[in-house]
Order: sequence, then C-alpha cells, then structure tokens
Amino acid sequence: MSMTQKREISDRDIQLFFDSAGKLLEVAESDGAKARKAIDALTSFQSQVGARLSQLEVKVVQKIEAAAERTADKAAKLLQERFREADAAAEKAAERYRQAAARLTFRLWTYSIAPPAVVLLVLAVLAFAMIPSLDDINQRRAELSSLDSQIQGKRLRWTTCMQDSKPVPCFEAVQGQEVNCFNATDGSRLCALLRVRR
Repeated sequence: MSMTQKREISDRDIQLFFDSAGKLLEVAESDGAKARKAIDALTSFQSQVGARLSQLEVKVVQKIEAAAERTADKAAKLLQERFREADAAAEKAAERYRQAAARLTFRLWTYSIAPPAVVLLVLAVLAFAMIPSLDDINQRRAELSSLDSQIQGKRLRWTTCMQDSKPVPCFEAVQGQEVNCFNATDGSRLCALLRVRR
C-alpha cells in the first residue's frame, strides 16, 4: 500500500470516524432530546403524582374528619337520647317521690288529727246523749217545782240521808208518819210510807 492509500484510508477512516461521530452526536443529541423529554415527562409525572397524592391526602383527611364528625354526631345524639331518657326517668322518680311525700303527709295529718277528732266526736255524742237539752231541764224544773208545791204542807220531804256513812237521796217523814223499811233480795233497801189512821 502506498502512502496515498494510507492517507486515503486514513482520511477516509477519519471521514468515516467523523461521520460516525456526527451520526453518534446526532443520535446522542436525538437521544438527549428524547432523554430531556423523558426527564421532563418524568418530572411532570412526578409533579402530577405529587399533586394527586397531596389531593388524595387532603381528601383522605377530609373523609376521616367527616367520618369522625359523623361518628361524634351519632355518639352525641345517642348520648343526648340517653340523657333525655335518664332525665325523663328522673322526672318520673321525682314525681313518684312527690306523690309518696304527699300521701305520707296526708297520712301523718290523718293519724295526728283522727284520734283527737274521734275523742271529740265521742265526747260530743256523749254530751248530746247524757246532757239533757235546755228545754228538758226547764221542763224538769217545772215538774220539780210542781211537785214541791204539791208536797208543801205534807209530812214528807225530799232530802239526803246517811246510810252506811254514805249520803243517799231519800224521803224524810215528818212527825206523825211511820216509815216501814226492809231489805230486798237484791240487797237494796226499800221503804214504804205508812199513814197512821186516827
């Protein structure tokens, strides 16, 4: 091989080398552009994924908070219902205690007023039964006065006598009359006035 040939080969090789390098550079630039596009796409995808993840995080937090609020609302409503039921039960119990206290107060008043009232009623009945009315007393006084006037001038008078050291009502015979007394079978003493004829 001659020098020209070597030179040609070398020039040709260099030309090929430069062509190859140019092509490689074009390919590299093309690949670089593609790589940049891929990197840009990956960066965009990463941004989108990040945005979606933060949106998802916000949504999850909102849903958890909403679920917690709903659960808290349900729990509060249940507690409120239980408190209402407990309040109603307490009101019923208080009403029963008030009624029991009223009954107990009524019984206490009845038990404290009834015995004196019964005693007063018995005394009133006894007073009406035993104590004569004013008309009866006046009528008996009139009868006694009539009997007194009839006895005046007779030899007999109503008085109190002593019998076994006890005062007993009796008729006393005035002089000129004799009294015949005897003991009855039941232990009482009976006396009969005898008028002596002259």
